[in-house]
Amino acid sequence: MPEPAPRRVGRSAHRRHRMAGLLAMGALWSLATLAQAPLSEPDEASAPQPPGPAEIAPLDGEEWNRFAMAIDTLRMCVEDTRAGRAPAQTVATLQALGLTEQIRGQALLLLPADDPARAAVEAAADDAQAIMRSFQAMSAWQPVRPLDQALALAYVYHFEAQATQGDCLPTQDFVSNYEKALTR
Repeated sequence: MPEPAPRRVGRSAHRRHRMAGLLAMGALWSLATLAQAPLSEPDEASAPQPPGPAEIAPLDGEEWNRFAMAIDTLRMCVEDTRAGRAPAQTVATLQALGLTEQIRGQALLLLPADDPARAAVEAAADDAQAIMRSFQAMSAWQPVRPLDQALALAYVYHFEAQATQGDCLPTQDFVSNYEKALTR
């Protein structure tokens, strides 16, 4: 009768690594789903009106339009490159670039103080968890104000574009209006 195979060492580390990868995929998948969610076509009476100055401050109307176009341009590039990298690769690249604290900090800046996801972002035990939980929190956030909606999308695409290692670069309109909008 053959002897049973020896137990592998490091199995729990393998499970943690696998779980981190699965969590990263789930976070990025939810972001992709959020970004690709089809919009229903409103009837003429309920057609959305352009946001007013108070809803897009500190941006003015021209900056708002340029920012929206820049977000969409970056979104298309990022989504076109997603097939070429696994979510775990994205997280690993963002870690390697040293962006964990910026990712976490901007998520905490954007999320409302009473948002329950803030606690998960703050309690992340390591860099990979901080990145994944920040992306999950931002994808679950459902802001009402148009500027906050734009910032949530801009946040995702801004950081995910950095994981493309130069394939997707934000325009100057994106960068300047993103930074200005963060001062809201």
